[in-house]
Amino acid sequence: MQSVSIIQNIRQNRTVWLLAVLPLLIRTILTLLLPGARYTILLYTLLCIFFLIVDYRNWKASPDCSIYTFLIGILILPYYLYLRKDNNGHKIRGPLAAWVILFICMLAAASI
Repeated sequence: MQSVSIIQNIRQNRTVWLLAVLPLLIRTILTLLLPGARYTILLYTLLCIFFLIVDYRNWKASPDCSIYTFLIGILILPYYLYLRKDNNGHKIRGPLAAWVILFICMLAAASI
């Protein structure tokens, strides 16, 4: 098994990292800056769907990719991140871990 650094992993799987980090990070920042705003969940949902489509198109060449995985991603994003594999067929756990950490931060920001 070849050792891959975190930076190389992020470069190779940048679309799944964008899907896992960017929408939740934007929602957390908006929750802190505008605590009463109601549109943050809508913006989060639209960003997730956009990055999910981009990631699915990037991953579509892989034999592990299916339309059912894409539909699961629309309904349950963490499960999609759990099922997501890189183009070599190896599971990538970093985006899921980043999503969980940012989700906990977002919950903490919403409770302030």
